[in-house]
Amino acid sequence: MTFLINKKISLRAVEPNDLPYLYQIENKESARQYGSSIMPNSKHIIKQFIKEAGKDIFETKQLRLVIEHNAECKAVGMIDLFEFSPIHKRAGVGIWIDSPYRQQGLAGEALECLISYAFDTLLMHQLFCHISSDNLLSIKLFKKAGFKECGVLKEWRQTKNGFQDIIVFQRINASHLK
Repeated sequence: MTFLINKKISLRAVEPNDLPYLYQIENKESARQYGSSIMPNSKHIIKQFIKEAGKDIFETKQLRLVIEHNAECKAVGMIDLFEFSPIHKRAGVGIWIDSPYRQQGLAGEALECLISYAFDTLLMHQLFCHISSDNLLSIKLFKKAGFKECGVLKEWRQTKNGFQDIIVFQRINASHLK
């Protein structure tokens, strides 16, 4: 069932039939480099994640949504709220768009939908993200969505080529400032 719809994309809950898609994405080296685990994920682990994904964000402290391309009726990415803090009304944002669908405006629409949901439905005060300093497309995406750079974590992430800086971005819900 879809609950957030934009022109090109829809965001929907993770379903059991998404197992092959999530298994593929979670085990891509290019996706794992942005996470905190270097271990591959088994189908069993992903099945457990899908089972937990149906629970309320206030219980699990995270929300993963599948980004579905409206015209093609297929999953083309994922977007997450993580480290959700109901006390401080904040959460981290992560997004993944499959390579063939990048630079088509899909990530921007997905992010726009997620921000609306976070601020208007969950009544969150702020969203944050950590972006590798060399990920220029993500930096551009989040800046365009109103996120402001608020710091740099020096040599924060180890890569094959050494340590990499991470830029921290925040977006404050302006309606909460009134």
